[in-house]
Amino acid sequence: MNMKNRILVALALIVIALGMAFAIYWVFFRAPIVPIPPRAAVPTAPATTLPVSAPGVSTTPGGVTALPGAAIPPASKIAQGGPTTTTQLTETPVKSAVLSSDGQSLAYYNTQDNKFYRVGSDGKPTLLSDKSFFNIEKINWAPGAKRAVLEYPDGTNTLYDFEKNQQVTLPKHWEGFSFSPQGDHIVAKSVGIDPSNRWLVTANADGSGAQAIEPLGENQDKVIASWSPNDQVIAFGLNGAAQGFDTSEVYLVGKNHENFKSLTVEGRDFRPAWTPDGARILYSVYNSDNNFNPLLWIVDGQGDAIGGNRHSIGLATWADKCTFSDATTAYCGVPRELPEGAGLQPSLVSDSPDLVYRVDVASGTKTFVGAPADGANITAPRVSADGRFLFFVDGRTGLLRQMQIK
Repeated sequence: MNMKNRILVALALIVIALGMAFAIYWVFFRAPIVPIPPRAAVPTAPATTLPVSAPGVSTTPGGVTALPGAAIPPASKIAQGGPTTTTQLTETPVKSAVLSSDGQSLAYYNTQDNKFYRVGSDGKPTLLSDKSFFNIEKINWAPGAKRAVLEYPDGTNTLYDFEKNQQVTLPKHWEGFSFSPQGDHIVAKSVGIDPSNRWLVTANADGSGAQAIEPLGENQDKVIASWSPNDQVIAFGLNGAAQGFDTSEVYLVGKNHENFKSLTVEGRDFRPAWTPDGARILYSVYNSDNNFNPLLWIVDGQGDAIGGNRHSIGLATWADKCTFSDATTAYCGVPRELPEGAGLQPSLVSDSPDLVYRVDVASGTKTFVGAPADGANITAPRVSADGRFLFFVDGRTGLLRQMQIK
């Protein structure tokens, strides 16, 4: 056997040996193969779906809790402590809207055509008079909107009776009018050129039978004519003694010269609102402890109880953004946010959105009712006699709107 054949035989033996070794491993030593189950299919969201955010909580000033990334809750038609739709009742700006004698409609002055109208929740206005009244500066309504004193920039004052369609001219030196509960008398400040001839006066609604009640002297700007619903008080005097930097005294002026107790108030810019029975006074003032922002207070305002049970409501707003549905219940527009010093300059929030709160003036408790979904700024609020609707003028647009609260 030559050398070449020997090499081939050797290679063949090596291949045979390797094959036998692999066969022995495969049969006796290889680990068994366990089949891997197929992975479950994972559903995929459509390409237009946003990923769900992680849960978190933030609370707005109105007490509405929102989850970041969650959908904004739809506005409800009836206030339920969240966004609430409002209905526009007028197409043009209005001035000085008040509740009519029927308790379900509002009387107002249309600044576009210079006429007076009445409108209800159906949004259909009707004329109070076909007469036009141009360039009215201020409107002072009698209860029920049956008559009003109209003040003009040149000092002219007229009483207009919408039931009789009659007009009476009042003295030009009278100002700051307020009607009696029955609407048949007025209180005003008679401001003569000489300080010794300046008086707080009462008169019949047509200006006849005038009677001087209290001298004003140099203090006519410190007197607020405000005839109480119980027919006892006709004005507030803000010329009382200061009792510290943030506290002052307010006098109550009786129509028969009564010597009523005074009020102690905790700040400046006193703005009063009588409860419908005249038993209490809801008022707002600002002071340094509250960053010079307005704060609501309640105090007894009748007879020997005057000045008693005074306490803060804890709502940062002005009393003229509040209205009463009955003797113990008020509804108030409360700014979502107040910059420091808003009490000194209310115009800072004249177009900012408001929240609506219900206040129990007997206990001082407050409840968040809802927030106008359109971000309305609530001015001149009124509640319908049945308590279902809150009417108000939107400070941003001057339009009259309503929100259903029951």
